[in-house]
Amino acid sequence: MINIPSFRTGQPVSTQMVEDPQITKLYQALQQIDNRPNIITLSHFRQFEPLFRKNHGLTDQQIVELSERYGKTIDFYKETQIIHSGQKPTVVLTLPPLFTPVRTLSSTNENEVIVAVNQKMFGHPVPKYSSDAFNNMMNALKREQIPNKPVIDAYHQRYITLVDEFFATYQAAGAIPAVTADDQPDTSAVPQGTEWDFDS
Repeated sequence: MINIPSFRTGQPVSTQMVEDPQITKLYQALQQIDNRPNIITLSHFRQFEPLFRKNHGLTDQQIVELSERYGKTIDFYKETQIIHSGQKPTVVLTLPPLFTPVRTLSSTNENEVIVAVNQKMFGHPVPKYSSDAFNNMMNALKREQIPNKPVIDAYHQRYITLVDEFFATYQAAGAIPAVTADDQPDTSAVPQGTEWDFDS
């Protein structure tokens, strides 16, 4: 759908909705891409294993650098499927998403005023003004999630299921599958027989 402004002399600007098959097709293709999980090969994922272990042996700086690299590799709002290799795309493990997607504010006059006031009052020398404006926006975001509760509940249940599967797969030390020559493994200093864990 495209908004095409309709101009008339002396009349307020209105919009007319026009269906464009090419734009609709593009939107559907982008939506399919957006709905796909993160996919990463086992060999590529090995470098990130220390982030999932309590006894990782990394310095604080190494954790920051590895976390930044991980964040550039995957989308935290999607689950991550670890596959054996490009030649053998069998899913070894699925990791849950880290962030819960929330609905953004609806485009209403009231919400536009709330956002504008928050932007204007941000950093105001009177703390009450800035905190009240921020609280109003947070409350508006909370209200926006009420009709989205079934989606969030389903998302939460999926997270619990994936964490349970994670522990079931890596309950015993050394349960991680071996990397074959097909995987073209990354050079990683992660020891074999790694014990996996989630820090909550």
